[in-house]
This record gives sequence, structure tokens and C-alpha cells, in this order.
Amino acid sequence: MRRTTLVLLCLGCASAKGVEITAEDRRLHLDAVVVDAHCDIAQAMFHEGYDLLARHRTQHVDLPRLQEGGVDARFFNSAGPLRGIKRDLYEGGIRVPLMARWPGKIKPGQTSGEICAFWDFLPTAAEIAGTVPPTGIDGVSVLPSLLGKSSIEHSPLYWEFYEYGFQQAVRVRDWKTIRHAPGKALELYDLKNDLGEEEDVAASNPQVVREMEDTL
Repeated sequence: MRRTTLVLLCLGCASAKGVEITAEDRRLHLDAVVVDAHCDIAQAMFHEGYDLLARHRTQHVDLPRLQEGGVDARFFNSAGPLRGIKRDLYEGGIRVPLMARWPGKIKPGQTSGEICAFWDFLPTAAEIAGTVPPTGIDGVSVLPSLLGKSSIEHSPLYWEFYEYGFQQAVRVRDWKTIRHAPGKALELYDLKNDLGEEEDVAASNPQVVREMEDTL
């Protein structure tokens, strides 16, 4: 029986859309990672990439804080339409695409709006291997969704991050809430209609806020 391989690819590096990476750039930044994703998007992460940025300072004077080895996230438009960048709990800091390929098992050319997280990998791998995952974990198997059989009933997704002092976030279906300090009021976003998290709708949805507060 012919065996096939399941490939899961999660993209999390900064997109350098429309930026030409020259031979001189590669010479200056030998540890740069440049990926041709066959979709006219070069994905690059530069360590100490100040020389590359300096050539564009005349057009981008108001540079944001430099993160992840000096990358100017605004210049590279790494989050696209999403708010925030890496180390934020807005979607731009925690949301990445996931691609799956499994010839003969996963129908090619599909897209899905299913929600999953890194902690779903273990139960998914366990189901594929035909074994039982450990008890007491948060993740769920996404294999039925990958195979197009059924959607996922996922528990709330929860994040905590302390590098900027304190951040908490939780997502329940299309609702997403963020808290930036202990005791501070929650921000609430409807990701179905506001993927960029531009409008805080906490004031007009007090019942949802109470439920999210209980979840936190």
C-alpha cells in the first residue's frame, strides 16, 4: 500500500511584500531567511537589519519600535490588515495561517475558517497515530475538520503574556477580549465583522463582557 505524508506548515515570519532583496542585502545579512512561497511574497526575517532599513528612512521617517532583530514591522507590513505585531495579543501578534497537505486524505484547494491553536497539535497527532492523547490537556483534535468531516467544538482560547507588563486575551467563537492590566476594563471585539480589531464594542455588549470576564 502506498504511503503518503501529512505536512502541516504554520507561517509565522514577517512578510516583506513588494521589497526586492538584493545580493548586497544577502551579503550584509548572511543570516537572513528568505522564502519564496510561490505567491509573489518574499518572507524575510533580518537580524541587525538596520542597513536595509536605513535606505528607506526618507520614506518612512516615523519608525515604530524595532522588534525581532530590528525588523520594522510597519515597513514590511508583516501583519497585513491585522492589528498588532509579534508579542501583542491582538490578532496581528497571535494569528498565523496554517496549511495542511495529505495526498489522498485532505482534499486540495480548500479553505477553512476553523479556529485552532498550537496546543491542538498533540491531540491531532495522537488521533492520526491511532492512540489516545494525555488527559487533562486543553487541545482538541482538528483531524475531522482537516478531513472535511465535521467542525471543531473548541473550548475558549486563552493567552497570557508578561513581556510588556501584563496582557490577557480570550477568544470564544467570534468574540475576542483583551485586558492590558489587572483590574482594567476589558476590550471586546467581534472578529467576524471586525478582523482588524478597530472597534471596541464592550459598551454595547455588557452581557458578553460579563461572560468573557467569567472565562478569564
